[in-house]
Amino acid sequence: MLDAFGFLVVVIFALYSVPLDLRQRRIPNSMLVTLFFCECVIVVVSGKLGKALVGGSAIFLVYLFAHTWSKKAIGAGDVKLVAVLGFGLAFTTLRESIIWTFSLWSFGAIHALGAMVFRRSLTISIAFAPAIFLGTLTYLAAPIWSSLPQ
Repeated sequence: MLDAFGFLVVVIFALYSVPLDLRQRRIPNSMLVTLFFCECVIVVVSGKLGKALVGGSAIFLVYLFAHTWSKKAIGAGDVKLVAVLGFGLAFTTLRESIIWTFSLWSFGAIHALGAMVFRRSLTISIAFAPAIFLGTLTYLAAPIWSSLPQ
């Protein structure tokens, strides 16, 4: 039940923040705080607070390094969004976090390639929140898809 509720929370916040990020290239802190509060409730009820703190902190540090190292090619709002989602996912293994990160970057690459082709330019700027949410929703839905009868 909590997995379904967590999926619904991610969908609701994606529907709100993705259009905003596409238009304004920003993710409001108020939205991130609300999402974090919802995830705190889910994590505490499910008994995964320790895993959530470790997972969210590790993901935050990785993306903060990427934000700093890449001359801010990844926006600060994207770093905060990934940290909040990483906290809510409460990874139990490094493998899970790598699969999730690969999913995010795969959707980001598809978005960037599409933008390069559409704009006919190699220097582009894309909103990363759509890729973050698509990757997260794919990661959350993968166990459901794999359990469907063939």
